[in-house]
Amino acid sequence: SPPLRQTTPPTGDLDGRLVGHWRHTEAMGSGGFTMAIDTHCLLDGGGRFEWWSKSSMGSSDSGREYGIWSVSGSTLRLKFEQGTHLAFDFTLQGETLFCPREGRYRLWQRVN
Repeated sequence: SPPLRQTTPPTGDLDGRLVGHWRHTEAMGSGGFTMAIDTHCLLDGGGRFEWWSKSSMGSSDSGREYGIWSVSGSTLRLKFEQGTHLAFDFTLQGETLFCPREGRYRLWQRVN
């Protein structure tokens, strides 16, 4: 993977329980057509992350994006290298990361 331009985490803490590979699956259908999109978020122990999506329709891959992550209270914050920010309020239940206020990225499963 390419080197990150910013290597120190943003203000906030790292939550070791979140370190690992997470997958969110979004299923869509219309008529007889169905498709699933898996979004992956790989959080490392040093505060860096990788993010990519893959479609069930062949080899459609979004390409990887990189950035830094931190946790403030019960909010996971992702800052992408290109400047985009995402913030998810979360609860961790075993191998499930639940983001109750999210519309799209509500439920994540740990990938082993």
